[in-house]
This record gives sequence, C-alpha cells and structure tokens, in this order.
Amino acid sequence: MAEKSYYDILGLSEKATDEEIKNTYRKLAKQYHPDLHPGDEEAAKKFKEINLAYETLSDPKKRQQYDAMRAGGGAFGGFGGGGFSAGGFDDLSSIFEMFMGGGGRRSSSRTAKGNDIKASVTLSFEEACKGVSKEIPVTRQESCIYCNGTGAKDGKEYTTCSSCKGSGQTRRVQQTIFGQTVSTGSCPTCNGTGRIIKE
Repeated sequence: MAEKSYYDILGLSEKATDEEIKNTYRKLAKQYHPDLHPGDEEAAKKFKEINLAYETLSDPKKRQQYDAMRAGGGAFGGFGGGGFSAGGFDDLSSIFEMFMGGGGRRSSSRTAKGNDIKASVTLSFEEACKGVSKEIPVTRQESCIYCNGTGAKDGKEYTTCSSCKGSGQTRRVQQTIFGQTVSTGSCPTCNGTGRIIKE
C-alpha cells in the first residue's frame, strides 16, 4: 500500500494555501497532542506525522522540493511513517543530495545575480539614538572587464556546450529500490558553465 502524502496526512489538497496549512496543522496538533493522549502510541505516531507534514509544507522551499519529487515519481515511503523518519533527515536537502546528486543546484562557477550585499556596522548607543554617517567598505563581485564574465577572449570566443545545450546541467534518470530518481549535476564537458571556451 502506498504511503500517505503529507497533504493526505493533513487532509488538504495540493493547492492548499499557507493559511489553510497553518490552521489545519493547529487543529490536528491539538487533537493528537501526546499530553492529551498519555500512553497512546497511535496518537503519538499521528502527532509526529502531522508535525513532519507541516514542517515540510509550511516552508515554501521544502514544499516546492516535495512537490517536485512527487511529480517526478520519487518515492517518499520507506523512511518511517508517512515519509521521512523524525531522526533520519533534518531537512529535505539531505534527501536531494543523497538521491539527486546535490538536488539540482547550479555549479559554484555561476554566481546568482541580485544577491543582497551584507555589511556589519557597530554603533554606540549615542550614535544609534542621534544618528550618524559612516563610510562602510563593501566587497562585491563584478564581471571581468576583459571577458565580460564569460572566461572567453573579448567575451565572445566561446560556443554553447553541445552536451548540456548551454544549461550547465546534465540529468540522468534511473530506477532504484526507492522508485525512479533523477540525478542532476554539473555538466562534465563544460564544468557547469554551459560554454566551451575557444580562446
């Protein structure tokens, strides 16, 4: 028999809003809380399932990963009641690294554009109250002026990698005892850049 999905555990549809997930979780957590059912193994098990389902579905990133794995035919069974065992995996990224070669993350050679720049500044109490102007040195990444960040002469001497079609990623689908898994990793031909440098 197939394991229940986290949506089934909470009695929700896959289109449930964050508010619906939160309200349903609160209601079920009160209903099955171990303090209200001392010594009841079934209630304790149900409470753990509810917490695990809520922990995944209430976090947008984990929910997206969970939905993607379910859509791809990935199996969540075999790790304890309803999914992952409580002590087995602290978060879904462990599973993706284990079964999907890093969960489809891009190679470190590509820098995400638009990341926030952070700086720490120490202020005295007086400065915080009255206000102060300070110069703060900030380190940030910029594209190379010679290759425009491509690594190729004049920013033009490259071709699109034919192995990954410029995505920098390769995918491999295989059957395992846990079901079908999709491994995603950096393209070995272009080292995850999506380009073959001519010069």
